[in-house]
Amino acid sequence: MTLLERPLVIKFGGTSVGGGAQFVRAARIAAEAAGDNPVAVVVSAMGGTTDTLLGYARKSSGWVKRAIEDETHEASIAELRRMLAERHLHAAREAVDAEHLPAVEGRVVDLLGDLEEVIRAPFENVKARRDEIAVYGERLSAEILAGAISSQGIPSKVVAADPIATDARFGEAEVDPAATRERAARYVSALLESGLVAVVPGYVGRSPEGVPTTLGRGGSDLSATVLGRALDFDEVWIMSDVDGVLDADPRLVPDASLMPRLSYR
Repeated sequence: MTLLERPLVIKFGGTSVGGGAQFVRAARIAAEAAGDNPVAVVVSAMGGTTDTLLGYARKSSGWVKRAIEDETHEASIAELRRMLAERHLHAAREAVDAEHLPAVEGRVVDLLGDLEEVIRAPFENVKARRDEIAVYGERLSAEILAGAISSQGIPSKVVAADPIATDARFGEAEVDPAATRERAARYVSALLESGLVAVVPGYVGRSPEGVPTTLGRGGSDLSATVLGRALDFDEVWIMSDVDGVLDADPRLVPDASLMPRLSYR
């Protein structure tokens, strides 16, 4: 890959992709940046989705030990799928153009089917099952954002496999930098070399056994910085829907001021 002026990773959090209009804004930022540079995008789940999935995982842990015909279990699965489908398909229809929408809708429906299979499958490790359920929020938003970026005229695709390698500490997994560098080269660089914006689900890792893991709260920020390092990129942008970093908590100090510059040192 011929690295141009400023190869970078851009990360969008949950409030930055909270609905169709927010997906469009994020897609425009990514598309504009990708006009001159190789760009990888890390995206969080739509705001509130991870909490919904984690809450369901906790609540349902005992249900799958009963008969699958349990009415409470079945009704809960149906309601979760309906709620996720309604929210994500609505956002997709607002953010993705007619050319790319059918493919995005199809992938969203497929992911929801995969999630249902995970929920119904027998399990032994409660924490591993929780992570396997939780990662679907990021996977869903990644498909919508890739479609939205493509709708801006910049081809984009979700990575074929999770590039962040971790250990097997489910819920608070530790990153394996060397293995992540190898996976990033295999799954992310390949898309960038093809001229695509690579979209990566944040917060999500992969254990040595190939099982999904999560990086804990704030994991999407960690995903972005780890990925930037693994790719030897020059910059990582952490996008937010606030104006910047303030010198005090504005809830306690009403006249808190924006800091014009903040060094990592």
